[in-house]
Amino acid sequence: MVPFLWGDDTPMIVGLGAGLLLALLLFLGIKLFKARTAVAAAVALAVGVAAGVALSSMAGKLLPTEVPEGVSYQQGATFWEVLGEAGVRTKVIRMPVTFPPEPFEHGELIAGLGTPDLSARIGKPFYFTSELFFSPRGGGDFSIEVVELYDNRGVLKTEIQGPPNELFPAKSDYIHIPMTLTVAEDRSSLGIEVSGNQLTLEPGQWSDWVGFNFPFNSLIKLDGIGRFKLLSLDPEVRLYLSPIQFDPLKLPPMVDISFPRDFAPTLAETFGRYKTIGWGIDTWSLADGTIDEEVFMEDVDYTAQRNEEMLRGMLEEDDWDLLMYYFEFTDRVQHMMYRFFDEEHPMYEAEGAERWGGTILQSYKDMDRIVGETVARLPEGARLFVVSDHGFSSFRRGMNYNTWLVENGFMVLEG
Repeated sequence: MVPFLWGDDTPMIVGLGAGLLLALLLFLGIKLFKARTAVAAAVALAVGVAAGVALSSMAGKLLPTEVPEGVSYQQGATFWEVLGEAGVRTKVIRMPVTFPPEPFEHGELIAGLGTPDLSARIGKPFYFTSELFFSPRGGGDFSIEVVELYDNRGVLKTEIQGPPNELFPAKSDYIHIPMTLTVAEDRSSLGIEVSGNQLTLEPGQWSDWVGFNFPFNSLIKLDGIGRFKLLSLDPEVRLYLSPIQFDPLKLPPMVDISFPRDFAPTLAETFGRYKTIGWGIDTWSLADGTIDEEVFMEDVDYTAQRNEEMLRGMLEEDDWDLLMYYFEFTDRVQHMMYRFFDEEHPMYEAEGAERWGGTILQSYKDMDRIVGETVARLPEGARLFVVSDHGFSSFRRGMNYNTWLVENGFMVLEG
C-alpha cells in the first residue's frame, strides 16, 4: 500500500483547497456588483470555510488514504529493454513475470503470468450451486468461491464477492454485488441479472464477456469482466463464473497491466475484450470438481483461439521490429490431462483416457499449426524463434524446499 495523494492529510488538504478556491471565486463574483471589499471578503470567507469543512468531511468518506501498489522483484535487464535501448521497436505479449509492467524504450508490453484477477489472486473462479453440502475436491478455500443457492427453482437472490476492500478496510472485508438468477418453469433456461446486465443461458451455454461493477462507495468503483457457463438446471442449478479480471477497456487509475498504459485498451478496441489475468486458463475448477474435462477444454480452445486472432492481427501491422507472443495452453493441458496420457499415473482412468488421452498431442498439433501460419505471415526477411520455457513429464511427488531447510536446521523462521 502507498499513500493516496497526501495520505492521511488528503481530506484536510482537499477541503482547504476547495474552500479557498470557492472563497476566491465568490469574492470576485461579489465584487462584480461593486460591493465593498470588506463585505465581499467576509461573505466569501464564511462560505469558503463552511464549504471547506463540509468538503473535507466528504473527502474523508469518499477518498482513501492508501491504495494498493504492484511491486516487481524482477532483477537484471530483460532482452526487450536492451533491444529498446538500441532502438528496436518491440512488442511483448503475456510474457510471464512482467506484472507490474516496467517501462522501456521503443516498446509495448501486456503483462502475463503474475497479473492478478480482481480478487488479488492468481485466479478465483466461482461456482453457484443448489447442491446441498457440496464440497470441492481440493477444499476450495484458496482456489474457488463456492456459493450455495437456497433453492433450485424460481427466483434466486445471491451475490458475487469482488475485490478485497483495501481502500476502506474498516467498512467491509470484500466488496459484494447482488445477482438475481431466475430458473425458467420448464427448466430450459436461466436468467441472470447483475451489474445492469440481463442475459439468458441454456444448459451447456457460455455467455460472452459480462461487465461487473464493484462500488467501494458512490465515487470509487472497480470494473471487471468474466464469462458464465450454465452447467445444468436439472436436477440442480450449477452455474460457473470465470475469475473476474480487469476490464482492459476500463482500467482503474492505480493498476497498470500494460506499458504504455493505453496499450491494453487499444488492443481491446481493436480485437475486443480479452483475458487480462496472467494464468489465463482455469485449472482450479477442474481440480476441485466444479467443472469437467469438456468444460475445461472449451476454455482452452476459446483462450487459444482468441490469442491466435490477436497474434494474426499483430503480424499484419508494421509497427514492430520484434514481436514476442506467449502461448500457455500446451502447458495447462498437460497439467490437467497427463493423468490420461500416462497409464502408470496414480489418477489414470481407462475410460477418461479413451476420450481425453489425445488432448496433449492435439494441443501440440494446434500449436504447430499456429507456428506454421505464423511463418506464412511473417514479413519478408523476418526470422522466427520458437522457444519453450520448460519441458513436461508425469507428476509423482512434490517437495517443499523451505520445509526441508527448516527441518534440517539450515533456515530459521521468524514469527
